Amino acid sequence: MRSLKNLEQAILKVLTDHAVSTSVIKYRAGVPLSQRNGPTLAACLELERRGLALSVGSGLSQRWSLPDSGIAPFLWTVRGLG
Repeated sequence: MRSLKNLEQAILKVLTDHAVSTSVIKYRAGVPLSQRNGPTLAACLELERRGLALSVGSGLSQRWSLPDSGIAPFLWTVRGLG
């Protein structure tokens, strides 16, 4: 499995247990507001595929959060907390 891309890493650092929209994630991850949501959405989908993010809703109401799995120690390391 390939390592996480820079955008995927940035998104993982800003995900919380509160579900937020792709555009909120884009803003929090420091992605330029002029960039479309497509790359951010693709990165969120990849994180979900790997079990590192959780998607709720669909279409325009789709929101993203951290999953309820035991990945907290991994995230502490990624975020520089561990």
